[in-house]
Amino acid sequence: MSEPQYVGKPATRVDALEKVLGTAKYVGDYRVPGMVYARTLRSTLPHARIVRLDVTPACQVPGVLAAITCDDFVNYGRFGFPVQDMYMLAHERVRYVGDAIAAVAAETEDALQAGLNAIVVELEPLPGVFDPVAALQPGAPIVGERPWDAPEMPRGNLLTRYVVRKGEPDSVLADCAVTLDQEYSTMHQEHAYLETEGALAVPQLAPRAAGWPSGGTGITVYAACQSPFNNRNNLCQVLGLPQEDVRVIQPPVGGAFGGKDDLMYQTSGQVARLALLTGRPVRMTLDREESMIASYKRDAMQMRIQLGAGRDGTLRASKIHAVVDSGAYAAITPFTAWRSSIHAMGPYRYDACHVDTDVAYTNNGYSGAFRGFGNTEVCAGIEQAMDELAYQLGLDPD
Repeated sequence: MSEPQYVGKPATRVDALEKVLGTAKYVGDYRVPGMVYARTLRSTLPHARIVRLDVTPACQVPGVLAAITCDDFVNYGRFGFPVQDMYMLAHERVRYVGDAIAAVAAETEDALQAGLNAIVVELEPLPGVFDPVAALQPGAPIVGERPWDAPEMPRGNLLTRYVVRKGEPDSVLADCAVTLDQEYSTMHQEHAYLETEGALAVPQLAPRAAGWPSGGTGITVYAACQSPFNNRNNLCQVLGLPQEDVRVIQPPVGGAFGGKDDLMYQTSGQVARLALLTGRPVRMTLDREESMIASYKRDAMQMRIQLGAGRDGTLRASKIHAVVDSGAYAAITPFTAWRSSIHAMGPYRYDACHVDTDVAYTNNGYSGAFRGFGNTEVCAGIEQAMDELAYQLGLDPD
């Protein structure tokens, strides 16, 4: 047998040297001939109907090349995975402070700001809900998919629900020598990556000789995202272009931790449409304040945990109910909440265990992927509960 070429041998990180030397090129470092700049107008209200939106005055500002709304995309720019409930720019309503309403491309930063200021937007405030438990109560303002004036949604603000079942914990808890019944909560958390969101779109004539099969107008998007194929698929969907005419290139990403998917898809879609309209490369990079306002967070969670054990510390039953705050949109929260459900009881053995996880829409900034992916929140809950149960028993938590 020949000696392995790679196994057991030291490997050099292919991206290490340029990062150490400071020569790595992130989206914010990109400069291409003819490039212009873009920025997004965002909602200052957590829930409102878009009564009037007119970007025509922005286009009359010297230096402004284009301004777009949801009407500039196929099906209003609707996208999302696993639930398609988001838009490249808000459609009919805004659902949280930071929701994107319109986007502008201009030759200078001054013209860009003047163009944003010129946009005419009238928002009619709607009732909001900010506590996920309250959001699931009858009569709570509806955040989700139905239009603002539609009949009551059958599921209200319940986005999804997961259950885990083993035995009947109620009867076992009643028979336990020691029980615990406590509530725990975790809050929203910001990823705080060093590089904020950014994307550069370059429109290209797509002759077959250059490798673009359809021969029409193609678009290349350099995006600091984590899932370039998802990004490309979304762009094809909202721009009405075939896959062979859309390229997504992932430059070095200056930190993500789960946080550079959904908002990056919106950023990519906005610069792509502006680039196709203007025929110019368009770059958008968010400053820190905008990133903090607009980006999705680790979901907040409220948990009720019931545990039962024998006097010797033998665990017998657990019963857990968690309410997850998905915020204004689903994003990837249905997956993180699924992960929460299967880890909620911790790495412990019980005779009986029930887990119920409810995922709620609210008018808070939306939640999504974050390192630990739903596991972190429930681990915080179950480990605190285990410590408190151990103290009741006079045992070391270990």
